[in-house]
Amino acid sequence: MYGIIFNMAEGHTPTDSMASNARRGLALRKEYGRGGTAVGVARARDIANKASLSNSTVMRMHSFFSRHRVDKKGKGWTAGSEGYPSNGLIAWLLWGGDSGARWAESKRNAIVNARKNLWVDSNFSFRKSISKAIKVGQMVSWNSSGGRAEGKVLRIINNGKYSVPNSSLTITGTPDDPAAAIRVYRNGEPTDTIVGHKVKTLTAK
Repeated sequence: MYGIIFNMAEGHTPTDSMASNARRGLALRKEYGRGGTAVGVARARDIANKASLSNSTVMRMHSFFSRHRVDKKGKGWTAGSEGYPSNGLIAWLLWGGDSGARWAESKRNAIVNARKNLWVDSNFSFRKSISKAIKVGQMVSWNSSGGRAEGKVLRIINNGKYSVPNSSLTITGTPDDPAAAIRVYRNGEPTDTIVGHKVKTLTAK
């Protein structure tokens, strides 16, 4: 919304258990000539080599496990059962097996939470910077129904409500989302009209 771009550190190393499962999946696929896709084989090789995996790869892994968890209920999943090893089992192992599923879910949750926190922190800092830029006595402009309007800031509200004079309107301001009471100017001259706006909607002149 505000043109903020987040750069998050990436690089997630598969566990030894995941690498072992991936190697087993590759061996079973080679032995039986089935199970998994070219993408799954490529993923298995990365996991077997414990290559660093990106955030996007982690998200794809989580998506794979979420979609294919139902395969564990099919035939051939358990050793000694009919159709063992099933295509689903081989594919599951290629992506790291059960340990891979748990790992991907944990990493995915951490990534999602980190993105949320980055947005909240950055948005808060953005609002604080806007708040500091707008001061009492400063001329500002904003979009109105009649076009671009301008006025002088009379008051900054950052901890409560403010009843706009000669109006039924009340504006609320908080430390991270302040509001301002503004005397409207027309043709460069002050008027008796006072309005209230969120500071984030104002542009300093």
